[in-house]
Amino acid sequence: MFNMRRLRITLLSLALLLLVLTVGLAVPSINVNVQELGAGSQRVVSPTGEGGFYVTTYLFGLLVYDVHVIFPTKLEAGTVVNVSLYSSNGRLLGSRGVRLTDDQPANTPLVFDFSSDLIWSSSVDLSKTTVNIVDGYYSEAGTGSIEVITQKIGVGKPEDYPEYVNPINITYSGSTTLTDWPVKVVLSGSDVAWSVLDSNPESLYFMDPDGNPLHYWVEILDTTNDYAVVWVNVPRISPGGTVVWMYYGNGDYSSYNDGSRVFPFFDDFEGYGSITDGGWEWYNPNNPGVRMGSDNFEYGGSQSAEKYQYFDRQDGVLKALGFTVDRASQSVVLEYWDKRVNVTRGSLDRVGLVDASGNGFGAVLDVPGDDIRIDTRTSYLGTTHARVNNLGLSTGTWYLVHLEILSNGTVRLLVYDESGYLTDSPLGSTEYDDDANFLFNRVYIKGGSTYRVDALRVRPYTPNEPQAQVDEWYYHLVFHPRP
Repeated sequence: MFNMRRLRITLLSLALLLLVLTVGLAVPSINVNVQELGAGSQRVVSPTGEGGFYVTTYLFGLLVYDVHVIFPTKLEAGTVVNVSLYSSNGRLLGSRGVRLTDDQPANTPLVFDFSSDLIWSSSVDLSKTTVNIVDGYYSEAGTGSIEVITQKIGVGKPEDYPEYVNPINITYSGSTTLTDWPVKVVLSGSDVAWSVLDSNPESLYFMDPDGNPLHYWVEILDTTNDYAVVWVNVPRISPGGTVVWMYYGNGDYSSYNDGSRVFPFFDDFEGYGSITDGGWEWYNPNNPGVRMGSDNFEYGGSQSAEKYQYFDRQDGVLKALGFTVDRASQSVVLEYWDKRVNVTRGSLDRVGLVDASGNGFGAVLDVPGDDIRIDTRTSYLGTTHARVNNLGLSTGTWYLVHLEILSNGTVRLLVYDESGYLTDSPLGSTEYDDDANFLFNRVYIKGGSTYRVDALRVRPYTPNEPQAQVDEWYYHLVFHPRP
């Protein structure tokens, strides 16, 4: 949403029109100020809405080495960019500038070397750092005087609150455009200012190149060991890819952290007291067998589903997807976290998709037997196939189960521990060919007991899965007009 206001200023009998655009949505309060001076071909406007910077040091962090500046839009050749560092009392410590001889591509850092200035890093107040931009376009009038046609001038500096930004480059090698696509983003190491995210995890949010907020879901956030997994719903990914922007450090945007707005089907078993409160139905009302679990895997959660008694044929639960997957033309992925607690009635953990008659496919984990299998269902009765063992599975550990049901007839299962999930290194995999075409419309939790399921979701499949590469982080800059 854009809110607009006008301010008229009279200066030397010339009318200056100040147009202030505030980008927001009641979410990120990112201000983009645009100044228009004059009218027609002689107006002056701010060249860009926002960007980012960060400072590197040397000699064990004592001295400033350089400053990296990045912009989400291309800067034209001839543009002048100037960076100035200040102390907390406003004293200028150093300044560098450049006139671009070539176009500066979007999301490509400009690097300014301050190493020869011998600036103590402790003396720099990053909140006072400024980045000035002057667009170099002008033309010469017939009289020989210079007439400015579109002189663009802006100054960027951090707002009064700290905020950080990471460009996230999404590559996609497919030939068709993807819409509303869940993209897995793995954060690790120096990708993030972890202490900032740790102190305010609710400040995390994402925006597309047009400044629209994106729904996301935090699956893992471990600020002690510096890694996280976040899924982002990207509205449109064209062949070749796109860029989204991750922000954090100020405010509370946790309302956008919602797995049900990221995946077509999502259940983290939070927010309801009994399993049936969440829309699940008993396979056999006389033998419920599934209840809410007391622990969970998902970051920020507290509950899971627990298969706590009986055998596969006796009980279990089912839940409607809310849509139908036609296997004849659609491929789908089912994912969830699985934890075997103990063996009371059967050792197989069995979760999958079925049609209205109970026909379908699923994943099987036999943690006590240290193997995985493919589950087929005929009128709800299960048969296992394609057993693979010696994975090193252990009771009391959460595992990510990834099941692909493909339209070409293949059913593929991959199982990860948490560290392998971060690096896409499965503990093991297996597949089974069965080209039966079902209209999947329900998910099931069946099998033996006792085991728990958390963060269960269904998402579309493509063989050319978009890949997210997290770029280096920057202090967020907001550009204001400067005459």
